Amino acid sequence: MESGDYTLSGCEGGSNSTYSMEIYDGTTYRACQNGKTTFNTTGTLIRFYISVRSGVTVENVTFYPMLVKGTEEKDYEPYGVMPSPEIPSEIQNVEGDVNVTVCNKNLFDSKVFTSGSLITVNEDGSLTLANNVNTAGYINAGKKLKELCKGLKAGDLAYLKLVTTASDNIYLQGKNNEYWVSNNSKKITEDMLEDTVIIYGGYQKTDTLKIQITKNTLEDYVPHQEQTVLFPLAQNQKLYLGDYLAENGIHHVRKQIELDGTEAWQQNITYTTEELLVAQLLLTNSKIATKNVLSNIAVYNQNNTTANIVRFATNYLLFTLNKIEFATMEDFKIYLAQQKTAGAPVTVEYELAEEEIEVYTEEQQEAYNSLINLKAYEGSTNVYSSNETSPILKVTAVKDVNSVIAQLNSVLLERS
Repeated sequence: MESGDYTLSGCEGGSNSTYSMEIYDGTTYRACQNGKTTFNTTGTLIRFYISVRSGVTVENVTFYPMLVKGTEEKDYEPYGVMPSPEIPSEIQNVEGDVNVTVCNKNLFDSKVFTSGSLITVNEDGSLTLANNVNTAGYINAGKKLKELCKGLKAGDLAYLKLVTTASDNIYLQGKNNEYWVSNNSKKITEDMLEDTVIIYGGYQKTDTLKIQITKNTLEDYVPHQEQTVLFPLAQNQKLYLGDYLAENGIHHVRKQIELDGTEAWQQNITYTTEELLVAQLLLTNSKIATKNVLSNIAVYNQNNTTANIVRFATNYLLFTLNKIEFATMEDFKIYLAQQKTAGAPVTVEYELAEEEIEVYTEEQQEAYNSLINLKAYEGSTNVYSSNETSPILKVTAVKDVNSVIAQLNSVLLERS
């Protein structure tokens, strides 16, 4: 098990005196009793327990154990049975134009604020705090942390630096009264990113404030600076999880297909039973026995019997179908054709054995050239995108008079 943050969930109504789910990483026991528990571990061996206290009788209690990487709370998904009609695996892609931003070490863009009666955004990025009563001030910035720090993600270790003319302390505060004091770090969570930023503290009408948030280390203040390049995607062109941009074009590590019933489907005799029909399709250049198959599976289980599911085995895509709904292979092919005609095709995405390269259009080549010629900043350089996908941009070099970045990664689609 990799080191990092994890969330254990799936125990409802438990307590210290009744029952719980527990996890042990060789150092510490952590209990999930009524909701979720989040923890950080460096251990590689994890032991899982369901614990019922001595003398306690438990009746009709169902546990839904789920361990996910990160601190974001997610709906329950059974291991190894996705996707299915009841538990779909959503396909997320990047479509349309992509804004890629390169900024310096200060991720906090104060110019996202709107000047008003209580706050003025100055040209140099500093803020003038107009406290009307010359006492402790409280300004709801009206912006979420994720809007002010677009390059900040859940799981990041971030440091806050406040430079102010105020004689008393000033804090950043969330709506749940969680204070963030200057020169201190926070492990960023999804809840923090969604929280509205409040500036709180003792300041006078003309006091100014400079805000800096950096990753991993506390740094001396510098104003936020950024450069943005628009990378266009053609109509119907998509970037999939893990795809990236390189000198010779878009490198696809996954492929997506829309099924219409004309494919070379075969019946898998070995797995077909009296109740289930198993249809298989050979996919060329597919990764053998991949576990990362996504589908918007629309083969509905209308009779509430055995679910129709999609999975991957060797180089074959397998559909396990209820014979009450799909008595023959022809029934299944007709269904796929009907879904395609209705504008809701059954779509499957899978990993490729070898990358497929899509050559840039002229407009994309120009955008790529602009990306690799963006300058880097002294110290740290951050790269991020308005599209929330996975590491997709890999650039061999970024030119600057003071430094060269050997590899530049842009976070475009984040998905676990």
